[in-house]
Amino acid sequence: MLMRLLVLLLVFCQQWIFIIASQVQAPKITISEKYTCGKFQLNQTKRRLLPFYVHIPKCGSTFARTVLAYVCPGANVSDVLEPTFFWRTPYAKAHCGHQHPVTRVTSGHLGVDPKDEEKVLNVVSMLRHPVRRIASAMLNNLHDCPFLRKRYCTSSCKKLKADFFKRAVANDSLVLEYAQCVSGVATRMLNGMSSISHSTGNIGMTNGAQVDTAIDVINKAAFIGITERFQESVSLFVNMFGGDYGYNCSLMSALTAPARQTHYPELENVIVQKLTKFAFEDKSDTLVYEAALLRFQNDMAKYFYH
Repeated sequence: MLMRLLVLLLVFCQQWIFIIASQVQAPKITISEKYTCGKFQLNQTKRRLLPFYVHIPKCGSTFARTVLAYVCPGANVSDVLEPTFFWRTPYAKAHCGHQHPVTRVTSGHLGVDPKDEEKVLNVVSMLRHPVRRIASAMLNNLHDCPFLRKRYCTSSCKKLKADFFKRAVANDSLVLEYAQCVSGVATRMLNGMSSISHSTGNIGMTNGAQVDTAIDVINKAAFIGITERFQESVSLFVNMFGGDYGYNCSLMSALTAPARQTHYPELENVIVQKLTKFAFEDKSDTLVYEAALLRFQNDMAKYFYH
């Protein structure tokens, strides 16, 4: 009798344990938290980085926050969209005024001189698949193509509206013309030029020697991230170079927030589909992007996945 009571009591307790356990949900770990609140092994490269930021257009501008947080410890960079504006704030003027001559955060879209070894070894940059980058740039007021901007912008291209872009994307010849105009942007910038194509025709000027030089800069650079893997890129930077925000989950959550999307994501997809249909290829920037992706994957294996 006593044994039966003990068995019944045990079954009763197990049922209640199951009921209680079923009510307690395991905390949900988001992708962002996986990268922002992990136990980082900071500054594995054990070097003082003097970041020379090369801002390739439409490749994740908000990555500049991560560079700013490194250069200017203690600054609230969560809402920074443009480093130039941050550098004008009272905090920046009071606490971030001293920079090493090599350091560059507010770069606009200027390149890096591949012959300047000190700057090359401190380059920090993000790259994006060329077709995606071109699609996003077209919807950003015909970015980096002066002769098309002159053709379609009577005053300021910033006044272009959604209706214009809908008509532009529907114009197959214009989509292809723009893509050809801004081909090779990353290659040019990694050869010391600006992002803007100054060719008199509609073809972005690059050659094989420039591609080799750009890939050499990619391999020598301090850090290369990938826009399509933005959260991993920010976290990799922290693992490689540290900074005082490595264990600050609130700030890191802001830094690893997805890169800003275009105002017209559906139109961006249409441009990508059209360029694919046309068999368009930005040959030079594709080679540079592939080298950047390989560099990124190697750094992830060395500093993040181990």
